[in-house]
Amino acid sequence: MARARNGEGPTLLECRTYRWEGHVVGEGAFGGRPYRSEEELNAWKARCPILQFEKRMLQSGRISREEMDRIAAQTQIELEAAVEFARTSPLPDPAEAAADVYA
Repeated sequence: MARARNGEGPTLLECRTYRWEGHVVGEGAFGGRPYRSEEELNAWKARCPILQFEKRMLQSGRISREEMDRIAAQTQIELEAAVEFARTSPLPDPAEAAADVYA
């Protein structure tokens, strides 16, 4: 982190976090047993890096709650537009499935 903060060029950061969902969202609907306890999930959710970042930014005064809310609302609008674009776009030509895979 010191290298990145000192502006010493590109830096690779390994950011460890946790996948809250299973390998398939909604896998519980298939009758599978949960392989993680509710306590484990809740403990990791409390450590959510996005929520931790938001908390630090607000506590430090670097951003206001209003600005944070504005960013969240704008992000939601962009996300919904991207989903709508994907849903209304034509399916790709099957002949393109391997394009750039073996190049």
